[in-house]
Amino acid sequence: MSPISVITPVFNGERYLAEALQSIHAQTLSPAEVIVVNDGSSDRSADIASSFESTRLLNIPHAGVGVARNQGVRAATGTLLAFLDADDLWLPHALESLHSPLLADPQLDAVFGGVQHFVSEDCPAETAKKYFVQQGAGNEKMCGAMLIRSRSFHRAGGFDEGGAVDFIGWYQRAQEAGLRMAVIAPVVLRRRIHGSNTTILHRAEVQRDYLALVRESLARRRASGGAG
Repeated sequence: MSPISVITPVFNGERYLAEALQSIHAQTLSPAEVIVVNDGSSDRSADIASSFESTRLLNIPHAGVGVARNQGVRAATGTLLAFLDADDLWLPHALESLHSPLLADPQLDAVFGGVQHFVSEDCPAETAKKYFVQQGAGNEKMCGAMLIRSRSFHRAGGFDEGGAVDFIGWYQRAQEAGLRMAVIAPVVLRRRIHGSNTTILHRAEVQRDYLALVRESLARRRASGGAG
């Protein structure tokens, strides 16, 4: 068993949660623990999580994915942290592929793997036509494709809790903190496009929050004497 804590936030995710958890439990490198943070769901998400014997369930009032992820981090006991959203899937070798570089280099803080987007089978054809889905694998920096040392995660602070780009804000601060992050070629994450994705439903909010993060990052760099 590995020293990995897996954290899965869920809000009314009963449609896909079981598949996500099955992909975690099917890993060739088993995690030390799987923590599902139920973000105030009103559907069967909590029951589905509880049906997996080796899964810990945390119930919190609805507060958003950033808060849910941070609650999971606080509850985690592993020295390595991984995150999988309730509507996405890991390939069976995901944790093993991400863990190997960290094992080989003790100075490495985090590793990102490849991402493959796919349109969910239950997504209506007319809805699917509206979205561009990249073919093949991409090297995007996505939370679900990352494995990070717990101590390194805390150097950058927790996820942003007030907006729609919680991971982007964290990643910017991780770069500013000087975290060493590597990228590997193998695809580890299959990101599901189903038309109800936060980045699709709230695109204007995502763009607004992203621009605010860029301004904040520039302000921090100027304040510390860095290039602006």
